[in-house]
Amino acid sequence: MRNYKIDNLKAILIFLVVLAHFFELFVGAVKYKLYIIIYMFHMPAFVFTTGYFAKPSIKNIIFRQLIPYIIFQILYCQFLGWRIVFDRPYWIMWYLLACAGWTLSLYVVKNKYPIWIVLSVIIAILAGFVEKIGYNFSLSRMICFYPFFLLGVWFKNLNIKTEKFKTTAIISLIIAFAIAYMIIPHISTSWVYHATSYSTSDFTPTIRFLLILLAFVFTISLFFIIPNKNIKGITYIGKYTLSIYLIHGFIIKGSSNFYKPFLFSEWENIIISLVLSIAIVYAFGNRYVSWVIRSITDFEFILDKCRKNFTK
Repeated sequence: MRNYKIDNLKAILIFLVVLAHFFELFVGAVKYKLYIIIYMFHMPAFVFTTGYFAKPSIKNIIFRQLIPYIIFQILYCQFLGWRIVFDRPYWIMWYLLACAGWTLSLYVVKNKYPIWIVLSVIIAILAGFVEKIGYNFSLSRMICFYPFFLLGVWFKNLNIKTEKFKTTAIISLIIAFAIAYMIIPHISTSWVYHATSYSTSDFTPTIRFLLILLAFVFTISLFFIIPNKNIKGITYIGKYTLSIYLIHGFIIKGSSNFYKPFLFSEWENIIISLVLSIAIVYAFGNRYVSWVIRSITDFEFILDKCRKNFTK
């Protein structure tokens, strides 16, 4: 049975992923504030949903994470004329490689999740002191977002009745947004990526801890607030976020050939980004596109389809 709450959350988050990437195409004070706030929580919360559904499975790691990573890393590098490498994930590809690492860890982390979460936060803070922990193999992001993956695994095992805490969650979310808004002038975009060391991006352990803490509040609050019911036009999208994630990068990078942000005001660019993001989410967030993506990347899926056809 599908978990409507997580599907709804994933649908909202994948829209924010696409929107934030469109925001990277133009500049502006309002866009900057929106961009920073989105990045403070959308990937931590998305990683949370990944942990919520995660199961230690070598087959899934190979066929649904590593092989798609290899294929789309090649496609993106070819699309942009870059040299093909696999130790430095291109742009959005870091997520698939990180997923493989997080899922693999579940063979070791099987219980006592609160202790592991605290430990993973401490490791995330300490990792910033090591300059070599950066973009290579997505190691910095893999470490810094790992607490949210474990949070998702833990919450799946808790089976919490979220309705009891909805009011508290709404208040917590408002406070988190207020704090986030106040600290925006003191935050650099590179800091919310968690992709490099402190010396490389010129920030501090205190800032990383604050960003992780805020992301926890955002993520947990959203989990309690999002309704656990089938919402027409939203829940359906949550089933097919991977196809949106993998394809939208080509659209955004290719859009520079026809979309000229300097011709529009900042608010016009924001509206254009909203419209295009909605269009992309609905164009690629469906079972047909998902089937094509899985047919390209998931060899086990292909074999299963072949077996069914031959045994009819």
